[in-house]
Amino acid sequence: MTDKPELAVAIVEALSAWSVVEVQLTRLFATLSDLETFQDGAFNYNKKAHLIFDTIKSFEARLEIIDALMGAEGLSELELETWNRCSLRLGKLYKRRHPLAHFVYMQATSNAGKDAQIAPFFTLGAAMRQDVKSLTTAQITERKDHFEEMLHPISYFEYDALKRRGLRLDNPMPEPPLFARFRASASRSLEERARKRQSPPPKGETEED
Repeated sequence: MTDKPELAVAIVEALSAWSVVEVQLTRLFATLSDLETFQDGAFNYNKKAHLIFDTIKSFEARLEIIDALMGAEGLSELELETWNRCSLRLGKLYKRRHPLAHFVYMQATSNAGKDAQIAPFFTLGAAMRQDVKSLTTAQITERKDHFEEMLHPISYFEYDALKRRGLRLDNPMPEPPLFARFRASASRSLEERARKRQSPPPKGETEED
C-alpha cells in the first residue's frame, strides 16, 4: 500500500480522529463520575477516573456507562434527549470506524484506471460470491470528517457538566452546530411523543386495552 500514500494517510488520519473521540469520552466520564475533584471552583486532576475507564475495553460498554451517568445528572427532558441523540450517533460512527481496522488492500479497475481501495472484513467466501464491499480514499476521508465533527458536541457536554459543578470557566464555549442539530432532533422527538400521548385511542380501543 506504500505506492498509494493518499489511501494510507486517509486510513491513519481516520483512525487517529476516532482515537481522539475516545479520549474526549474519557474526559467526559471523568467529569460525570465525580472522581475528578473541584475545590473553590478550581479543577484538581485525579487519574483514577481515567484508569477505570481505560480498563473498559468495549466501546458499547463505555457508552452505556456514560449514558447512565448522564441520566443521573438531573438534566431536563430536552437535555437528556439531546445527549441520547449524541450517544446514538456515537454508536453508529463506531460501527463505521471498525472496518478501517480490519481490511485488505485492493485495486479496482474502472474506465478511469486502477483505483486503490480497501475491502473491509474481506473473506474468500465474499469474493466467490462477488460480494466484496470496498471503501475509497474519499469515503475514508469522509468518515474521518464525521469523527472529527463529533469532538465538538462531546466537548460541549463536558463543558456543561463542568459548569454544573461550579468550575470557573474563563472562556465560554460556543454551541457547536452538531450539538444544535442534536437538540433540534431531540425537540422534534419529544414533541412527537407528546402528540401521541394526547391523541385519542383508535375507535373500539380504550386506554386500558
